[in-house]
Amino acid sequence: MTSPVRVQPLDPVRDAALLDAALTAVSPGDPLAWMYLHWRRAEATGGLPCRWFVALDDDHDQAGTPVGLALAVCRPVAVAGFGSGLVSVTPSRRSEGVGTALRTVVEAAARGLVPGLVYEYREGEDDAEAARRAWGLAVSERHHESVLDLGPSTLERLAGVPVPDGVRLERIDDLDAVAADAWRGLHARFTALFADAPDVADGDANVPYEVFRGLLTQPWMLLLARDASSDALLGLTMVTERPGEAAAANTFFTGTTPAARGRGIATAVKAQQAVRMAAYGVRRLYTQNMVGNEPILAANRRLGFAHAVTTCDVPVPLDPA
Repeated sequence: MTSPVRVQPLDPVRDAALLDAALTAVSPGDPLAWMYLHWRRAEATGGLPCRWFVALDDDHDQAGTPVGLALAVCRPVAVAGFGSGLVSVTPSRRSEGVGTALRTVVEAAARGLVPGLVYEYREGEDDAEAARRAWGLAVSERHHESVLDLGPSTLERLAGVPVPDGVRLERIDDLDAVAADAWRGLHARFTALFADAPDVADGDANVPYEVFRGLLTQPWMLLLARDASSDALLGLTMVTERPGEAAAANTFFTGTTPAARGRGIATAVKAQQAVRMAAYGVRRLYTQNMVGNEPILAANRRLGFAHAVTTCDVPVPLDPA
């Protein structure tokens, strides 16, 4: 017999212990569990309002045990100005309506703040596929997640990747020494590159300044490519820590201006940044790219990235409140 479940809001600061317990419950075997930690860290920068919910077993013997977790990022961080949504249920409580209950409260919380939510799940995950079909939802895009092991032979090869003629790579060794105006100017350029990237289908996704700056906590996380003559920004790559996995980083964004594409700049900045982060103890680098974005997927293959998992985007429009 199915035991009752209680769904309640969760404050990631006040209810930190309960959130940690919920993450522990839903994380095993879930390749997307790290995204909860990513959004938790992004929310802590102060620029990204999120709504968290936990599903608790309400049975007398198991009362208070987390059996599900959900999150709505209530800023336009996905295409079409949508927010991002995550719903996870422990394997033993799937197909019991827990996911539907969590999705209901998440969408109610996001309604009126964003025009919709984009959920993600791992392709081939039977329970997630069944839930999507039961809810009558469709996949809009697919993304490859790939990983690069930064072992000695890989680093030797990456160190030999040439920087294109006329390009200068720029490191920022002291993040705190950069003036606020300079950071905001760089964020404006980052935003323009981000909006024009092939992986951002209609240019509506955006990253608030507070999140951009707040996630950059180490010098190895950002590398710029500039025109050697004019000093104009041609491209950049930015990574963040990979929450939940020691000695790992996750590519946040790599992009170049349209006029600079096809010169090997993206490959060069990714290679040189990987070499640099390895010197700081990073041993694995993850990246996610839209299926069909062949230029960046080809660049990743040349660098040695191996495909790990494919994820599916499922957009859900929300009627106004």
